[in-house]
Amino acid sequence: APSFLLVARRAELQAGPLRIERILSEIAEHVGEPRPEAEHVVSTRGQSLVIHTRAPGAPETEGAEGAEATHAAERADAPSAPSPPSSVGRWTVHIPFSPRNIARAPRRNAVLAAVRKRFSWLPVPEPLFHGRADGLLLSCERRLPGWTAPQYSGEPARAARMFSEVAAHFARLIVRPAAVFTTRDFDELLSPRFELVAAKAGVPSTVAALERLREETRDRLVGRSIPRVLYHSDLRDKHVQIGEDGSVIGYLDWSTFEEEFLPYQDLLNLVVHGRRQAAGVPIREAWRIVRERSEMLAHEREPLE
Repeated sequence: APSFLLVARRAELQAGPLRIERILSEIAEHVGEPRPEAEHVVSTRGQSLVIHTRAPGAPETEGAEGAEATHAAERADAPSAPSPPSSVGRWTVHIPFSPRNIARAPRRNAVLAAVRKRFSWLPVPEPLFHGRADGLLLSCERRLPGWTAPQYSGEPARAARMFSEVAAHFARLIVRPAAVFTTRDFDELLSPRFELVAAKAGVPSTVAALERLREETRDRLVGRSIPRVLYHSDLRDKHVQIGEDGSVIGYLDWSTFEEEFLPYQDLLNLVVHGRRQAAGVPIREAWRIVRERSEMLAHEREPLE
């Protein structure tokens, strides 16, 4: 899905602040920091605009010390510390365009605040502002240092460190202790998902296969002792911010999170998409490799185990 950006300047444009500068100025008033400058402007396939900022004149490596401090605090199970001075002006601004994203926009910062309060040791961005700036609805959060995991795709040592830490983090996000999983639990938690997919399927054989899978899944889960966990629901490598050694700096984009779901699912999704990214194989092939286990690499298998 290639994207294109056309930039032009008309001679009749009057001199004055650009709209992006006006937006950042309004946010700065709410946040109480000097107006930063836009370092990266990203138009997403999901019909939104993402602006990464930094303090004027700051080096591109700014914030590396903050990344190490954040990771050290997480290892010690310390509550989230105040943002270090080097993070001033480092924001990520999300501007939704599609009706679906606009309707979902208020969740972004609200979820970050709730996750930080309930699991203070989990590294997630600090929510800074949600509202309108220069007429546009947007959300602003503290920009994390480091790199998103796809930038290190195909490097087993870094991937192993990331998968290991994700496994340790997400195994602790328990919101309901282990209990016998009942038929009623299945019908409330899983049946609607099968029904949603079946409603989108236009081929009778696919609908029949989904029904068979639903009953097989019911047989496997009902009667087992299973806890419930906070569910990111879209944990892929692009939503994991890491340091140079693969250590996790933070987890991004909780806009589709769910209050509770089955454990293991977020990590499984991350491993599958990591294989797809690293090996350049179709997602169907990545799922086959992980499902059959025989071709999995050690750094993929161990965190799942």
